[in-house]
Parts: sequence; C-alpha cells; structure tokens
Amino acid sequence: MQVTGYFLINRKDNFENSFKRVAKLWLEVWFYSVITFIIGIIYLRDISLKELVISIFPIIFNKYWFVTAYVMLMLLVPFINKVVDSLNKKEYLILLICVTIFAGVFPIIGNRIFGQETGFSILLAVYLFGGYIRKHGLKIKVSSIYIYVSIIVIYMGMLSSLVILGKLTSFSGHFDRFMYGIFPLIESVLIFLLVIELKPFTNKGINTIASSVFSTYLVTQNHSMVTIIWERIFNVSKLENIFLIILTGFGIAVFLLLLTVLIDKVRIFLFRKLKFEESVLKLVDKIIKNN
Repeated sequence: MQVTGYFLINRKDNFENSFKRVAKLWLEVWFYSVITFIIGIIYLRDISLKELVISIFPIIFNKYWFVTAYVMLMLLVPFINKVVDSLNKKEYLILLICVTIFAGVFPIIGNRIFGQETGFSILLAVYLFGGYIRKHGLKIKVSSIYIYVSIIVIYMGMLSSLVILGKLTSFSGHFDRFMYGIFPLIESVLIFLLVIELKPFTNKGINTIASSVFSTYLVTQNHSMVTIIWERIFNVSKLENIFLIILTGFGIAVFLLLLTVLIDKVRIFLFRKLKFEESVLKLVDKIIKNN
C-alpha cells in the first residue's frame, strides 16, 4: 500500500479513472471468489445461500477485508490527493501523525471508533506514509544496520506478543492485537525506506510473478480454501519438529505461489480471449457517460 501511495500521491487522477481501476480489480476478485466457492462445494460438500451471495458480491459483503478497504481507498484517492496537495509539509505531517495514532494505536487499546485493526483506516495511514515519503522524503540518519536490527526486533516482539497474549487469553479475543496497527506499520515504513535506497533494477521473471501474486492472496485467504489446503491437502498438524515445520511451511508457500500464479496466467489468457475485461470497461464507460 505504501508503494501505491508513493506512486499515486502526485497523480492528478479523476474519479472516472479510479472507477475503471476498481472495475478491473472487481472482475479479478469476482472470478476467484466464484471459483473458490465452487471448489468449496466440490471438496467440502457444503452449500450455503449466504456464502453464495457473499461470493457473488465479494467486495460489497467484505469477503476479503483488504480488497474491500483497497477499493474504498482507490475510489477516494482523487479527493485525498487534492486535499494532500493543498497541505504544506508541516500540515501533512500533522495529518499523518493523527491518522497513524487513530488507525494504528487506538484499536490496540480497544478504541475502534476510527477503524478496526484491519480495515480502511490502516490502509489510509499506510497510503499517506507512502505519499509523504514521495512528496517530502523521510531520512533516518543512522546506519542501515540499525534499521535492519530494528525490523528484526519489532518482528520478534510481535511474534512474542502473539505467544504471550495467546497463553494469557487461551488464544481468544484480540490476542493478536499487536500483529496489526502501529508496529507492522513502522516495520513496513523501515523496509520501504531501505528498498527505495537500492539501485533500481528490472527482472522479467520477478515481474511475471509479481503481476499475478495478488491471486495467491485471493485463493489462500478464502476461508473454504484454507480448510481445503491446510486440512485436506497439506495436513501439517501432526508435525512436531520445529525445523521440519518451518521447512515444510516454506515449501508449501512456494508451491502455492507458483501454482496460483500459473492459474492466474490462464485467467488472464481467458479474459483476453473472451474479452471479459474489455466488455466490463465498456460498460463502465457507458455508466460514466450517462451520469
């Protein structure tokens, strides 16, 4: 999301372009939502009218929280950018601090008026961070080794909180509260600052995978697919050796990444052949022109 903010914050976009961008995203999400629903019926023998409706309208009914929040943000980007463009550096910084506290700190202590741990508010904060770095820069005047150490320390702290709070609460309630909000936000900013300092490069293989990696999220974060993947296909619950668990988990992750990327390439081919995306964008154009 920081990358999105970094590259979109200076774009003088209009609502029509944002709507088209969302329409393309919706088509991809809808495809995987319906396909995974069908797979769920086949493997789990579980047919639910509620789940059918959610699968047909995945964004409206929040089947994927990130996608729903992302769509909201993309539709508002033209207006957010106009507001941000009118701010000087100090005003932007104050806005950034306020949104970060409201979205990243308040939910941790149980105050969810501005937003949940996962939702639009935290994506807005991340977007604004990326935009701030692009517009005004953000230099940390310490050796990069300290940044790497900070990233590791924050990550280990988050994992430790998961174990400690899990045991204290018997893994109920918001025992994972520190896995969201301010701490992963700080970590992502530090990683982003390291990345933008690297020498630019391009790699065809990486670009090919990166263009379809969103499909991995849509498949593996679907609750029916979670059951199928981790209980029916890869049942790792019986593994006890920690090193074997890590090695197996890594191998499964790589396999799922490559498989879903391959599936997505087939989807892209079919969409082009059947002109799905083209038809949807034409419909969007008609809707925009008629209004």
